Amino acid sequence: NKFANVRNLYAYQYAHPGKKLNFMGNELATFDEWKEFEPIAFNVLSYPKHAGVQRLIRDLNLIYRNHPCMYLDEYDPKTFGWIMADNADQSIYVFKREDENECMVFVFNMTPNFYWDFDVGVPYEGTYEEILNTDKDVYGGWGQYNSIPLQTHGSGIHNQKYRITLKIPSFGAIYLCHRKSLPEEKR
Repeated sequence: NKFANVRNLYAYQYAHPGKKLNFMGNELATFDEWKEFEPIAFNVLSYPKHAGVQRLIRDLNLIYRNHPCMYLDEYDPKTFGWIMADNADQSIYVFKREDENECMVFVFNMTPNFYWDFDVGVPYEGTYEEILNTDKDVYGGWGQYNSIPLQTHGSGIHNQKYRITLKIPSFGAIYLCHRKSLPEEKR
């Protein structure tokens, strides 16, 4: 659970607006804190759980760099919006970030409960592709992820026009990406 929680924390930190700052060696997920007079414990990467956290940080950096809605106009309220911020019963939180080309929806489960069919409101109709799930086995998780793109269906929920149904792993974070249809003159 410690590794699942730290993966969830890093995914939340990268998804939320604001500059990203991590201390040297955090990507190794060591159990003891950094000591300035000792070398960084790179030997922990021989353990799959530690190597998984390092892989997650690498992938988060790639997503951050390749999806401009993650960093452009991050202090503009038009680019960020809470979808579900008051779910005290299940401790699942959802927000979106968007620019003119795409909308990303971020889902965070802060409990050990697993959900097979959980409905989440989304702002646009169409396909939402899961581009990150912290429970994938390459990150040291259990491999409970949404393997196919998710389609909107039914009526809206959570003050959004549409909804999707997805699998949410325990202590898991999910990044979903929806590519917006651009007007003909912008293509």
